[in-house]
Amino acid sequence: MARLPFSVFKREGRRFYYVKFKKKSGQYTVAVSTKQTSESEAIETAFKWFREGKPAGNVKNDNVVNISLSLRETLRDIKTTTKVEFVCKELKRQGLLKSYVISESKQTMDFSEYLQNFWDYDTSPYVKEKLRKNHGIHRNYTVGQKLSVERYWVPFFRDRLLGDITQQDIENFMDNLETLANRKLSPGRKNKVLKAGTIPLRWAFAKEIIEKDVTTGITWFSGKAAGRQILSPEIAQEIFHVEWIDERARLANMLASVTGLRAGEIQGLRVQDLGRECLYVKHSWNVRDKLKTTKNNEPRTVEVPFPSLIQYL
Repeated sequence: MARLPFSVFKREGRRFYYVKFKKKSGQYTVAVSTKQTSESEAIETAFKWFREGKPAGNVKNDNVVNISLSLRETLRDIKTTTKVEFVCKELKRQGLLKSYVISESKQTMDFSEYLQNFWDYDTSPYVKEKLRKNHGIHRNYTVGQKLSVERYWVPFFRDRLLGDITQQDIENFMDNLETLANRKLSPGRKNKVLKAGTIPLRWAFAKEIIEKDVTTGITWFSGKAAGRQILSPEIAQEIFHVEWIDERARLANMLASVTGLRAGEIQGLRVQDLGRECLYVKHSWNVRDKLKTTKNNEPRTVEVPFPSLIQYL
């Protein structure tokens, strides 16, 4: 006959049978009354407790703790993060946990600190990965993203953990964006602010730092962008006929008006980029990155309709 995982016995002078459960270590738990007067009924009660849980102390009813002895013993043996994560994932799979953050894991990073470090051009692993794979990312861009983080994300998510952020938190942040901004932002500006936080979160999920992509299913802001005020040809012509304080500024604006070059591309022009009737646009320039590649990382040739402009340049 197979040995039972418990011991049922009756104490001298007592009416009810008691049960002790055998632990993984081989020792037995403290004896608990089954409230049964016959041995068979006591064994049946013990089996029920073994499957569903044992009584919580000296209770006077049939309430049981919903954690079995075997689970308690298993949890005592869990010493590594890998085992802890396995148990948490299983509990979540069964719907008993909505989310979890394992102590001393990467998920316990301060969320605000994580965002700020993510957009630090000199230390960010994201930036290093982009540069290593020859993807265009410039210091000026990361500085702007970090400013958005410090202005909008940090005040809202102060003292929150990276692994604790949920999709509902992102929705709440979007709802409160106007309040944080203290002024009305355009839909385009809101989306830029939103990306300052969602890009780091998606990257954290891709690198298995967090176990769920909380940015999935977000509905972005929409709306009509503010119309650009474009000068009429007559006004533009008059502007170029007046005396400018800086002749270089006048020439740069004139070049932009007839070629459509971006301001940074004009500032990035070098002598060797000047053709006879065209410009070889290979670089851009800003005060943080200095001379850098163009926005799409591709050089192009731009025809100049007025050859005299080349001479002025």
